[in-house]
Amino acid sequence: MGIFTETRGSDNSRFNFLRQTNPQQLTTAQDKTNNLTDSLTQEYLEEIIKINPDGPQLMGDIPQLTVPGEETFQSILLNYFNKSLEWENLTEEDIKVASKETAQDTLEYLEMMKEILDDKTKLIEEEAIALAESLERNNQNPLQKVIGKLHIQLRKVLAITAPLSYKKFHIQTANFLQKQIAIYDAVLKTIEDPVKALLAINEIPDAGQELENLRTFVE
Repeated sequence: MGIFTETRGSDNSRFNFLRQTNPQQLTTAQDKTNNLTDSLTQEYLEEIIKINPDGPQLMGDIPQLTVPGEETFQSILLNYFNKSLEWENLTEEDIKVASKETAQDTLEYLEMMKEILDDKTKLIEEEAIALAESLERNNQNPLQKVIGKLHIQLRKVLAITAPLSYKKFHIQTANFLQKQIAIYDAVLKTIEDPVKALLAINEIPDAGQELENLRTFVE
């Protein structure tokens, strides 16, 4: 049924064509864990329902709806575009922390972490190329390879036992890589959820500075 087709029955049934038929395809506006684009769409449809309490009205023989004004639509858009990308943050429970700390252990730890951050730095150019391939040519293979390399780097971080004095740095490094994976994963799903992809892309410019801040601990 199209948006101008009235569904007969109870008062609410005449809006069945606006409501979701598959929760996995269209989430409620309050559900932050699922597709943001679907949530935005559902919120806009709810606004249409509010201003058409009696359903579509006949204009001649054609059922028509009153749609929200541009200001309402812009307000909904801004609400979503002002959000931040969400990802699962790692905590102290996700890392290994040494019960004792020696100078030699700390030195070896810093060398291992420097190697991982060096690998991440070397990956920057490949990331830029992969992003261009994904966004401009819809070629997802390079970005999938980048995500695979980031997963390897994250696993290495989580496998290393951190000295107690570097616990905060260790969590920050793990979450930096976790965030990078979330960003690129969202870009991969641009077609399915363009709103989340835009939020992810907005996070990319900060990554360089975040990496430099982490590197100051191991230089």
